[in-house]
Amino acid sequence: MKRLGIDFGASVMDVALEDDGEIVQTWYFPSGTFACSDAGLKLLLVELNLGRLDEVVATGGRSAFLADAVAATPLRKIGEITAIASGIRKLANYAKPMLGVCMGTGTAMIYDDGKQSTFLGGSAVGGGTLLGLGKLLLGTEDYDKIAALARLGHADQIDLTIADIVGSSIGKLAGDVVASHFGKVLKKADNARADIAAGLIHLIAETVALIAMGQARQFGLDEAMVVGRLSENKQMQTMIMRSGRDHDFRFVLIAQASLATVIGALADRHSNGD
Repeated sequence: MKRLGIDFGASVMDVALEDDGEIVQTWYFPSGTFACSDAGLKLLLVELNLGRLDEVVATGGRSAFLADAVAATPLRKIGEITAIASGIRKLANYAKPMLGVCMGTGTAMIYDDGKQSTFLGGSAVGGGTLLGLGKLLLGTEDYDKIAALARLGHADQIDLTIADIVGSSIGKLAGDVVASHFGKVLKKADNARADIAAGLIHLIAETVALIAMGQARQFGLDEAMVVGRLSENKQMQTMIMRSGRDHDFRFVLIAQASLATVIGALADRHSNGD
């Protein structure tokens, strides 16, 4: 069976081709390249030129409003929350109750008990924050340029730490734990662009990590599963894992994180919608 999965993200549209249950090819396009509409889907199929498909599966964006067929191919619509949870379970081979964190344009958090997926909200901080603040503070909204700058930077030149304030650690928290993101900027006449970029990465990573830990613990969980394109950034990963260690919490960074939602849409066998 040959099926095409599409995730209409706010920043990126991910597409995956499945043949007999295996993902054989993937693509991604900036959002808006192909509209989340019946006409946009037809243009996408023409562009990909994949021949006969048994099914198209769509999630994200306004996919719930799409027709039930595209170019004579059946179209099934999967709720994004269901798709994220299904993708995490498939990629991580994880069966226990879980807190799922999807770092995209914003950050979605989901509790899934194996029977039902519940959207908990999350954080408006995510990839859109990185690009938006990158444009304001660094003069670029190009993710690759921001990430490259961040690799050269040192967030401790931007962030005010616990040790900066009290001269040592506080309780379980080490002195180099951030007390105020961008707090040192106030005391410096000039700040390197690379340090600002690194500070942005740290700000987003720790914000997401702290919210995720709070959400997970209300369900008695001491770990969270992390997916989404932004979670593939190495510095972001380092900071998330550091935050977990600081608070006796485990974050699981899942391979193929950027494809979790579209893979989950293909994996889910339920009827249209959540």
